[in-house]
Amino acid sequence: MNSLFCLLANLPEIRKGEVEQDMKTREAILLVDDDINVCEVLKLYLEKEDYSVVCCYNGQEAIRKFGKDSYALIILDIMIPELNGWEVCKYIRNKSKVPIFLLTASGDFHNKALGFQLGIDEYIVKPFDPREIVFRVQAMLRRINPEEQKVLLPLKIEKLTIDPANYLIRFRDKDISLSPKEMDMLYLMATNINKVFTRIELMEKIWGFENSCLTRTVDVHINRLRAKLKGVDKVEIKTVWTIGYKLEVAK
Repeated sequence: MNSLFCLLANLPEIRKGEVEQDMKTREAILLVDDDINVCEVLKLYLEKEDYSVVCCYNGQEAIRKFGKDSYALIILDIMIPELNGWEVCKYIRNKSKVPIFLLTASGDFHNKALGFQLGIDEYIVKPFDPREIVFRVQAMLRRINPEEQKVLLPLKIEKLTIDPANYLIRFRDKDISLSPKEMDMLYLMATNINKVFTRIELMEKIWGFENSCLTRTVDVHINRLRAKLKGVDKVEIKTVWTIGYKLEVAK
């Protein structure tokens, strides 16, 4: 924690020129950590770059504030009281595609794998430099700037309707909900029928980074998608052994 106080003392030395200036001002960030010192330091650094930061210190409070207001990004510690970070992450990801940065004192591989399977966007190990958090926040929000996003239109494949706006697939008048990552993956393959995607490609296109050690996350999401597509006529996610996956439509 001493390093954080040193950075706080040096805050005036961080000039606006050090960070990109093309972000929309006053985008709101929900910061969840039971360590008040961490919250105060990150809040100061982020507010210096014109972000609006809302702090809360336990999981229940995080869920209440998430439900009340709209946020551009969430920074979430794992070890928080009442509801832990895993539970909060799962709840938020079932409701929204908002980027989630997970903070943790553990660099354990299994925790990283679990986080990405739950749909987080960044995994940050403590102790960290608050300036790096600022850079990562800016990079993430630049990538998802709504002005640059394409509107995803509904798709119809045979008797299957894919509705990305509502995270639904519809077959024989039955609606089935998908998680944001499941929808992203299905929509990508549905707009590229018969194209084979490697696990690394899917990791990069859906999660925004490449990591060959975490491709099991892709397999988990594919298995969930297959379960939800079970019974849908003529539409199937096929495994291309040793390579990856493709969406196939039977003739």
